Amino acid sequence: MHNPVDLDTDCLTAAGDVDVKKHIWAYKVSRKMWRRMPIFRGELATTHPRFPVGSKAAVIEKADGPVISDENSRIEYSAEDPKAINQRVREILSTTWHSLGTCKMAPREKMGAVDTNLNVHGVKALKAADLSFPPREFWCEYRQYCVSNRRKGGGHLHQGAGAQQQRQRTASS
Repeated sequence: MHNPVDLDTDCLTAAGDVDVKKHIWAYKVSRKMWRRMPIFRGELATTHPRFPVGSKAAVIEKADGPVISDENSRIEYSAEDPKAINQRVREILSTTWHSLGTCKMAPREKMGAVDTNLNVHGVKALKAADLSFPPREFWCEYRQYCVSNRRKGGGHLHQGAGAQQQRQRTASS
């Protein structure tokens, strides 16, 4: 492949930054919850935004239990703090799910990435056995389709290993 990567995930691009604002809200709520827990012993600075010096929302690296005990207590965020959270969200946001349908099962000439034997076009000895190439009409339960692909892939791998062992036996005879 010689074409430059041209991929726009359309992530964090909603009008008015509504998607980012949801992440900022979730970050603030989860922080408040953690700081109330009896097991709270501090925050790991590397996993949090870099708040401006002097911010009341700065990371507490060491604590001996909850630092917010009153139900009405809040972490005080300055006008600059959400900018730091926004930046951190944009730096670390990723999916926890495997993307469905990122490959096409078809001949290479038809822009396919995987053939019917699960071989990845253009890569020797690499098979794909997951949900990256669902059938056109996806009428079954996702997990079942993935399991069947893995079984098919395992069968091909087993056959390939058996053929390789046979070639090795023949060559050593």
